[in-house]
Amino acid sequence: MTTRAGQLRTAVKLAGASALALGLVVAAASPAAAGPGFRGAVVTGEDSAGNKARARGGCVRGANGGGCAGGATTRSADGAVNHSSGFATSGDRGSATSYGGFTRSADGSISGGRNTNVSTERGSYSGSTSYSDGSAERNATWSNDQGSAEVSSSWSREDGYSRSVTCRDASGEVVACP
Repeated sequence: MTTRAGQLRTAVKLAGASALALGLVVAAASPAAAGPGFRGAVVTGEDSAGNKARARGGCVRGANGGGCAGGATTRSADGAVNHSSGFATSGDRGSATSYGGFTRSADGSISGGRNTNVSTERGSYSGSTSYSDGSAERNATWSNDQGSAEVSSSWSREDGYSRSVTCRDASGEVVACP
């Protein structure tokens, strides 16, 4: 199993947050003597121009697995906000990661997205979502030893909503969806 420090570094890297602040979080959340339980930290800061930042992270480990999560938010003096976060976990029954974030610019426009991946002995899931002012898109794939399903959907102010679904059997041939 991956160590708590490794999982937190993965979550932090996926989140794409401030290296200095999250470096401090990793150091605080990852003691040299890794034992069962929870460790975490929060780091905050502000510069003379009024720009603010906050980073946090933590890890938990038990008998059958563990995981870590990290994230960071910045707020500029002009009102722009950026947030990113992620987690990574693994254990006896599988693993999962998720990362993403959003941006709100000073003029109020927004954009963002999230990616999630799960893998177990029963199958896997991979999904992504992205959005911005006036549009959104979602793609997901589920698969196991019997086949897979792929779903794509989108929405925009101009075109409305659309969705497509494709199902495949274990050999990869397209089949009717149940």
